Amino acid sequence: VRTKFDQNDFDEIKEEQKIQAVEASERVVIFITGNINDAEGNSRAQTAAQIQYATNTKPRECIIPVVMDQSMLDKRNWKGILRQLLDLPYVDMSSKIHRTQNIDTLCELILSTKAYGTYRECNNYKDTVSSAVQNIDDDHCFI
Repeated sequence: VRTKFDQNDFDEIKEEQKIQAVEASERVVIFITGNINDAEGNSRAQTAAQIQYATNTKPRECIIPVVMDQSMLDKRNWKGILRQLLDLPYVDMSSKIHRTQNIDTLCELILSTKAYGTYRECNNYKDTVSSAVQNIDDDHCFI
């Protein structure tokens, strides 16, 4: 699993590079936090543009919403661009226990392409995915 997300320098990545990352990805994982709804100005516009681009260019089955904030478990709280994801099931990672319980599900969804083979291979990538999930913060929404 190669991630296009690096928490340390995500803010310095130009918008064009973020678009290229979406294009190069077989799966787009959108981490949903309350801050996505509450963001204002340029930050909100950039997040909306990234999600819009992903939903316009990727098949629906290639987009994986992951809820990281308990306040976002109820889809009625999803505003703006997140409303485009309402028809998709999400993976609940809103607490430490949910992250532990659902990491296999997230792995399976990410790795369920011909490029990665079968779910049995998921264990080879579980540490990478788990590490990426543990490093999510409220200001970043893609892996």
